[in-house]
Amino acid sequence: MLEVDTTYTSALAAQARFRLSRQTAQDADSLRRMTVVRRDAGDASDLDVDLATVTAGQQLNLAAGDSLAYMSMLFTVQTLMGMPADSVTIVLADSLSLAVAPARSGEGDVVSSNGAAALGAVPSVAAAEASVQAAELAVTRERRSMWGVPSLQLGVEWGDPSNDPKNKALPLIGISLPVPILNRNQGPIAQAEADRDRARAELSVARLEARQRLAEGLRELASLLVQVARDQDLVVRAGRVAAKSLTAYREGASALPAVLEARRTAREVLGQYIDDLAALLIVDAELRALTQTAPTP
Repeated sequence: MLEVDTTYTSALAAQARFRLSRQTAQDADSLRRMTVVRRDAGDASDLDVDLATVTAGQQLNLAAGDSLAYMSMLFTVQTLMGMPADSVTIVLADSLSLAVAPARSGEGDVVSSNGAAALGAVPSVAAAEASVQAAELAVTRERRSMWGVPSLQLGVEWGDPSNDPKNKALPLIGISLPVPILNRNQGPIAQAEADRDRARAELSVARLEARQRLAEGLRELASLLVQVARDQDLVVRAGRVAAKSLTAYREGASALPAVLEARRTAREVLGQYIDDLAALLIVDAELRALTQTAPTP
C-alpha cells in the first residue's frame, strides 16, 4: 500500500509538471506570434523572432518529455493496482495539495522518550519482536523434550530356506524408549538458542534502523514544510515578475530576453514547488506507514 501511495503522489507530481510544461509551451508560442507581429510592425527584429521561436520549440520538446513521464507514472500506478498497463484505465482524481500539518513541539522526541514502547507500532520492529518470541518458545520446547518419544515396531521375519525347508514366519515386536543419559537433547537446544540469539540481534538492528528512519523522517518533514512555504511565496513573486515583464514588452518598455528570462524563472520556481510538495507528501506517507498512524486531516 505504501508503494502505491507514494507512486500515486509521484504520478500527481508528473501530471502537474506536464500541465505546467503544456501551459508554458502555449504561452511561449503566443509570445512568438506576438514577436512576429511586432517584427512586421517594425518594433522587433528578426533576432527577436528567432529567439522566441527557439524558446517555443524548446518548451514543446519539454512538454513532450513531461507527457511521456506522466504516462509512464500513470501506467506504473495501474500495474501496482493490478490493472493492465497497455491503455489508460484510471484517472487521477486527487490534486497535489498540501495536506500535512506542521510538526508539533516535542514530536521529534517520540523515539527517545518512549523508547522501545514507541517503536512497537513499527511493522519491522513488531515482526522482529514476534520472531524473538517464537525463538524463545522454541528453546523452551527443546528443553522440555529431553525425553524422546517412545516407539513401537512390528514386523515379520522368515527363516533361511536352506536351513529351514518349512520357512516359517517369525513375528517381531520392538519397543524403543530413549533415555537421556549422555546426549540430553543438547544439539537441538543449542540450535534453538542460536536461533533465539540471532532473532534478538535482528530485533536490536530493527529498533536502531527504525529510530534512525523516524528521526530522519521527522527532520525531512520539518525541512520540507519550510521549503514548501518558501516556494509558495516565490511562486507568487516569480509569477508577478513574469506578468509585469510581459506587459512591459507588450508596451515596448522591455526587451524580449528579459521576458524570456522572467518566464523561465517562474517556470523553474513552480517546478521546484511541485517537486518539494510531492517529496513532502511522500515523506509524510512513509512516516505514517512506519508508525502505523492515521493520516493527518
